[in-house]
Amino acid sequence: MAGQTTFARLFLGHLDDARRQALAGLGDLEERLLRCVGAARAAWPQLALSTEAFLPEVAARLPAELPAGTLLDDARAADLFLATACGVGDTQAMAAFEADLFPEIDAALRSMELRASLIDEVKQLLRIELFVHEPERRALITQYAARGSLRGWLRSVAVRKAMRLKHQEKRVGSLEDEAMLAVPSGQGGPELEHFRRGYGAAFKAAFAAALTALPPRERGLLRQHFLDGLNIDELGRLHGVHRATVARWIVGARAALLEHIRAHMRQATGVASVRELDSLLKLVRSQTSLSIRRLLTGDEPAHES
Repeated sequence: MAGQTTFARLFLGHLDDARRQALAGLGDLEERLLRCVGAARAAWPQLALSTEAFLPEVAARLPAELPAGTLLDDARAADLFLATACGVGDTQAMAAFEADLFPEIDAALRSMELRASLIDEVKQLLRIELFVHEPERRALITQYAARGSLRGWLRSVAVRKAMRLKHQEKRVGSLEDEAMLAVPSGQGGPELEHFRRGYGAAFKAAFAAALTALPPRERGLLRQHFLDGLNIDELGRLHGVHRATVARWIVGARAALLEHIRAHMRQATGVASVRELDSLLKLVRSQTSLSIRRLLTGDEPAHES
């Protein structure tokens, strides 16, 4: 019947000549495709992804050299169906993805003995990277190749992200490079040299504690701006907001950071007067941007693996 060849025609139209010839002669190709689609829909009945959107993704993930008759098994078909729906911006799919698969991130990162705030930061960054398309980069979920389980793929992605952040935080925790006061020796005048000698250690510790105390979104925003070098236009596209909103976020994050530093410095130095403490902090306040960058990275550029 004509209806029995609909899936096969759509599927074959998205293959190159070699793979099309390898599969076109299968008498049960339509049946195999029906089973593949059926397994995917059975796993995610609440998702409205069309067959016309799904089968091209199945075709795209066939290996270049494949045994005759190779298609996705039921489990990979279900995983790819969910990933495809997320990739086209289906909010129900993204909610299902998070509800079903984000516990995998919690389990993986807890095994790395990460603190809860860093786990939250990893998840927040992944929400953006997985599901937000940018002009220069499609959402990460579209890179799922269906060669293994979606659960295992997500675990691997999350662990790599956490390892990068943990490596950055080791630099924050050790504070060995004397970069917190940022201005090279001999620059900034005797007042700054006095601050460096008298309050340098307290300032470095306060800066690290203050950055750690920020909420995950604000800490992530500072990382993206100062570490990754994203400007407000790029951050606006990444977060789906106007550039003016991003500018307000950055100003707010820096203000919150300074307030945390002030509180830690007051406790560590015993300076009770806000005016007196601010007179100390203004010596290095102009260096805040450089200090954030160096606190996050040392003096080295950031590299993505």
